[in-house]
Amino acid sequence: MKRKAWVAALLSICLLLAGCGAPTEPAAPLETPPTETAAPMMSAKNFVLPIYAEQSMHPISGAGTTNLTLAPLLYEGLFAVDGAGVAQGLLCAEYTVDETFQNWRFTLKEGVRFSDGTALTAAEVVSSLQLSQTAGSAYSTRLAGAMVFADREQVCIRLVAPRSGLPALLDIPIVSGGGQRPAGTGPYALVEQENGLRLALRPDWHGTATLPLEQIGLRPLQEYGDLMAAFDAGNISLIDTDLTAANTLGFSGGYEAKDYVTSQMVYLGMNLRSGALREQALRTAVAMAVDRETICQVELARHAVATAWPVMPGSAVEPQLPQLEWTAEELAAFLAEAGYETDEAGLLLRANRPVELTLVGNNENPYQMAIGLAVAAQLERLGMTVTAEMLSFDDYRLALEKGQFDLYIGQVKLPPDGDLSALVSGALNYGGYQSVAAGERLAAYLAAPEAEREVALALLCEQLGEDVPFVTIGFKCRSVLFLWGEIGGLAPVAGNVFYSLEQWRFSG
Repeated sequence: MKRKAWVAALLSICLLLAGCGAPTEPAAPLETPPTETAAPMMSAKNFVLPIYAEQSMHPISGAGTTNLTLAPLLYEGLFAVDGAGVAQGLLCAEYTVDETFQNWRFTLKEGVRFSDGTALTAAEVVSSLQLSQTAGSAYSTRLAGAMVFADREQVCIRLVAPRSGLPALLDIPIVSGGGQRPAGTGPYALVEQENGLRLALRPDWHGTATLPLEQIGLRPLQEYGDLMAAFDAGNISLIDTDLTAANTLGFSGGYEAKDYVTSQMVYLGMNLRSGALREQALRTAVAMAVDRETICQVELARHAVATAWPVMPGSAVEPQLPQLEWTAEELAAFLAEAGYETDEAGLLLRANRPVELTLVGNNENPYQMAIGLAVAAQLERLGMTVTAEMLSFDDYRLALEKGQFDLYIGQVKLPPDGDLSALVSGALNYGGYQSVAAGERLAAYLAAPEAEREVALALLCEQLGEDVPFVTIGFKCRSVLFLWGEIGGLAPVAGNVFYSLEQWRFSG
């Protein structure tokens, strides 16, 4: 396909939002929620979750992923975000926003109490949101530069720039008090007894859902490896894990797994400042040559959803864009039209010189190494000479900061509203991408009213597809592991594996 024709086709498709590729599906599709009545309550000894009791349980300042998995049972935010990235009111009863999408007012739900018996107030919400803005918090970039204050019993947020999707960012847990175990407004309370910790269903919880577990046992762990041993022995009922993480544990396999897609995007970064990839045509050829589906199925062991676009699959604002699949003949024709030649040995040439690229990755993550080697092999089949340098994390980061790469394998956790600022103009723009048009379209998307966000996002994707500052490979999945046949009805979402707890079914 000729480049002009490809660009024209892509622009037309983006503007019309008419999809021409089959939609991708998560590695393990979510089950249809059951309609039958929930099973009787189980005792704590039958359902047990892991906890590192000596580590912080604070949902904002804490860092341990195992303890943070428990957070949705204990804490709630102004909003909860569903699997499509749509904000659902939780502690927020209603809100107003001015036409600039910078000045927001949130009215709290009445009658909500923390697990220590104190009432939810605007002051507590403001305190928690301000804490989330501090360095070191996993939420620190969400309200960067914003003014957060209380006006009587309303929570006010004044942003430095328009952001129409702000409610999706406000699933930040609200806490009362300090220490490593602050009180929350969630359905369960952390109870300490002589024989250890447990979670107890709160009789004064403000929610209306009927939950199937009156108590949840907690098994204390000391070392990271204890998690695998306890789960394999059947002493833990469920864990949430990333099976393609650098330090992932090797579980025995005697379990069921429920995958769910996250906003963790795997991508191939480009150097636009120096080297062969300064040429837009070659960047486009690389994007055309990458076999995303194979990488997600093989190198990421089906724990990722392949997509050509930097939008979490299944998002409510996901545009219907083509997946940009090309035949070898179309790719060869595109390169020939762009002025590239192939010599007798099959090497791709530009002005009689071989196209040589350096790809860097992190050797501390075997999955990232596998992706890097797979991409290198795919590009070499096109005739490019690719040197894959798998580096320690410190050397990898230094290479990115100094621009000592043509390509790099990267990962980024996108915020719930899909903001791409970090890649387009922020801290992850290692390749030196500069585009006034992309900046304007990104700003337009972030400020677009709800009914216009999908179209605005399509236009941004079209610009990124034309410029190719990076190549999206796919979005990673996390996995909920549980004992065979023990639990049904799970429908986990990013950040909350207990999202549909009222629909869970138990075998005993």
